[in-house]
Amino acid sequence: MNKGNFLEILNLVAVHDPVIQEKLKNGPKNAKYTSPDVQNTLLNIIGNMVQESICLSVRKAGAYTILADETKDCSKKEQLAIVIRYVDVEAAKLFEHFLTYVEATYLDAKSLSGFILDTLRKNGLDPECIVSQGYDGASVMSGRCAGVQQRICEVVPHAAYVHCY
Repeated sequence: MNKGNFLEILNLVAVHDPVIQEKLKNGPKNAKYTSPDVQNTLLNIIGNMVQESICLSVRKAGAYTILADETKDCSKKEQLAIVIRYVDVEAAKLFEHFLTYVEATYLDAKSLSGFILDTLRKNGLDPECIVSQGYDGASVMSGRCAGVQQRICEVVPHAAYVHCY
């Protein structure tokens, strides 16, 4: 993200946050905190806050679905994207949120299912609360004997598998 784009984002946030608005308006002009390191730190903090908010909502819902898929990023590293679906009963709404991505150093079913379960646990989400799981049709994901869906079922027998297109 370049400095100009980051300042645009800060100005947008300032419209909704009087503290940031005050800092931008009356703060020292030589301390904008827009260096790449500061930008990355701020984005990580915001990302962690959003992630924790999602996990709090999922824990409150009590049951959830996991969706996962792997792909290469622009640096040619394999990434496993993990998405969570849950129902907010009070609001009577279904939510689907990107939770995170993890680098998939190995692409076998044992490793991928391990990445998924470890990520859930790291985020305070109980795997026992998984009610269903959705992956593409690749055999490593959907395989009935040794695919990710089967390995998740070994941990959570009631987690139904649904093929996603």
